[in-house]
Amino acid sequence: MKTFIVSCLLILFSAFASAESFSDSTKPTLIGLAPNVVEIIYALGAGPQLLGASEHSTYPEDAQRLPQVSNYLNVDIEAIVTMNPDIVVVWKGGTPEKGIQKLIDLNIKVFQFSANNFSEMLKEIKRLGQQIGRNQAAKELTIALQLKYDAIKLQFKSSVSLIGFVEVWPNPLTTATQGTIVDQAISVCGVKNLFPTPLKSYPQVSLESIITQPMDIIIQPVSKTAPAQVMDWSNYTHLNAVMNGAIVSPDSDKLLRWSPRWIDEVQLLCQSIARVASK
Repeated sequence: MKTFIVSCLLILFSAFASAESFSDSTKPTLIGLAPNVVEIIYALGAGPQLLGASEHSTYPEDAQRLPQVSNYLNVDIEAIVTMNPDIVVVWKGGTPEKGIQKLIDLNIKVFQFSANNFSEMLKEIKRLGQQIGRNQAAKELTIALQLKYDAIKLQFKSSVSLIGFVEVWPNPLTTATQGTIVDQAISVCGVKNLFPTPLKSYPQVSLESIITQPMDIIIQPVSKTAPAQVMDWSNYTHLNAVMNGAIVSPDSDKLLRWSPRWIDEVQLLCQSIARVASK
């Protein structure tokens, strides 16, 4: 009996997978397998269409009440099959690759959201909107985000000139190099990364390699939904950043995710950096 039910579900999934997109009058059911794609789905007004989400999908508050069907290691395929969604939205590079492939093998329609910069995020939001029946909402959202990004860049990029160190993790001490999502954020604010060479996106670095270099500001992204783990820099008073109290702690749940809230956090970060620069 169980085999028969699963077979029927797979036939239904195959039928759904043949459709390229949904009109704005259609509301396909969804599952989001990454916190940022869940945020985007809600931002497009499609939150009520969600049947399930990934672990750490904490925004908006309604997302916390959704059944969790994945984490950074695994995807609960059986639970997803039982939920019978029209589309599963995944984060390429974040959702476990084996889980994505298993869904595809089962003929479940999968939308792979992929972005490495702000411009790509906007393109992907519009593409997602077309797929889930939120085309107009996606157009309006991306226009608003682009206008805000341009305004922030115009206001802050030329107003400060600082060298900054990004502390992603204290032990082992880990930073973010050029091209990463947090590097793109501080660049908008006019800060030059202490580690600009992208040999590795998030390399471990020695304390000795940092404290001998000029450093005007330290950026310590921390989660507001979990206990903060950051390095104590108070003993290194020879550093300009420590001497001037130039240590800022943006919200990592916003700054390290390609979602609409990224630009909001960038604005707050730029304001904090501008205050430091004015000292």
